[in-house]
Amino acid sequence: MTYKDLYYLGVDILEDALEEPEIAKLTLAYILDKQQNEIYLYFDDEVEEEKARYFINIIYHFIDYSEPIQYLLGQTYFYGRKFLLNENVLIPRPETETLVDLIIKKFPDQLKVLEIGTGSGIIGITLNKEKNYDILATDISAGALEVAIANAELNEANIEFREGSLYSKIKPDEVFDLIVSNPPYLTKNYLIDQVVEFEPEIALYGGAEGLDIIEGIIKDADKFLSPNGIIVLEHNPEQALKIMIMAKKHIKNSHVYLLKDLAGRKRITLIRKVNEK
Repeated sequence: MTYKDLYYLGVDILEDALEEPEIAKLTLAYILDKQQNEIYLYFDDEVEEEKARYFINIIYHFIDYSEPIQYLLGQTYFYGRKFLLNENVLIPRPETETLVDLIIKKFPDQLKVLEIGTGSGIIGITLNKEKNYDILATDISAGALEVAIANAELNEANIEFREGSLYSKIKPDEVFDLIVSNPPYLTKNYLIDQVVEFEPEIALYGGAEGLDIIEGIIKDADKFLSPNGIIVLEHNPEQALKIMIMAKKHIKNSHVYLLKDLAGRKRITLIRKVNEK
């Protein structure tokens, strides 16, 4: 059996179960230890029986238990790099790649950055590798930080990690050019999909309106932002107006911009502190 045969066998099994055939591509990429766009280069190679059996077992486990394939494989790819995952961290979403892409393409080099709620470390690690930013990343979850540290080692990124909530582990004299976060912003009554059921609640839910952590970030940011420093936040599009009002309340001299994701939704807020002369 070739890898091509194995791939299409997986596709057939998934389609018969009314599941997305994309799962076969993710799983084969994992078996080959390659990115998804590289698997076709190996289609004519013969697959070992043990690997074929493992591939099929993963497909059937996914169908039977609906566990996210990224958790089953223990990894995913983000901005072209491999990242390890487990139940302590969220699965990266395309919206977060939009946030990172914005910073990489539009922001200057040599910034000092604070990432609040780093999770698996995808934002901080990617910014360090792509822009060589000086990154300090925090998270309240010790389990998440273990994953982030492993990912920094895997990707040879130079990141400082601290365990703590919001600014609790930031020294009073530390100042940052950029504060970035993909914080918990869901509400308990938010309509969720099956994937979210497997993800850590602490990384998902942000209080009654989903804004508790976001307000915590904005409220005290002024103390730690450099002159003309910037905050970049990912959030639910429905929260955009409230976040804009919140920013003007807590950072008096600021400009606020609402930026759209690839679907045209106001998913990212950029708050720029205006230096008083």
